[in-house]
Amino acid sequence: MINLREIRDIVYQIFSKSGYSVNNINIQFPQPLSIMATQNGDEVSLDFQDKSPKITWTRFISLSAYVNGLALGKDGGTIKIKYLPDIDFDYDSTNELSFGQMFDFSDIEADISSQYSDEARQKLAQRCLQYGAEWATIASQSSCFTQANKAEQEVLKSQCKNFIRDNVANEERYGSAILTFILLYVLLPVVLKFIVERLFKKLFN
Repeated sequence: MINLREIRDIVYQIFSKSGYSVNNINIQFPQPLSIMATQNGDEVSLDFQDKSPKITWTRFISLSAYVNGLALGKDGGTIKIKYLPDIDFDYDSTNELSFGQMFDFSDIEADISSQYSDEARQKLAQRCLQYGAEWATIASQSSCFTQANKAEQEVLKSQCKNFIRDNVANEERYGSAILTFILLYVLLPVVLKFIVERLFKKLFN
């Protein structure tokens, strides 16, 4: 049974720079943080206003996203993540998050080598593909992914682009501010379109 000191320690860690880690997830709350809390039966919903908590987890690479809200039920809850389907969890589970199916995108890796001759854009494209592959693996667990029509696929495509862009932007900067600007606002949009178009052609054709 959790005691009040443990609750205090968890809350303290959540608002700390290192955040609070459970299983393979780390969550960090910004300060100040506005929360709208509502109760419906045994479930308590927490919706974050203005600033959103950041969630980070690691599979093959480290990924991060922002949490729109939490739904806390009797035996488990749901994390509502920006640009991703909701992720369910059990309070007593010792397992990592469950993910959907994995996809083989090796043919897109070959396309990268043929499309880009310079190392900088090859590296950026490979990084975009890694984040895109992880997005697809997680998103594939959702019915809105598996049953998506053409219009819904466009929404998913936009979410995938934003997820990749956020994670590339969150990476450690290389070189000067000017080089960072060129990377994010000149090279990335073109490379991102190249990767996502091929990724979705593979997923839905």
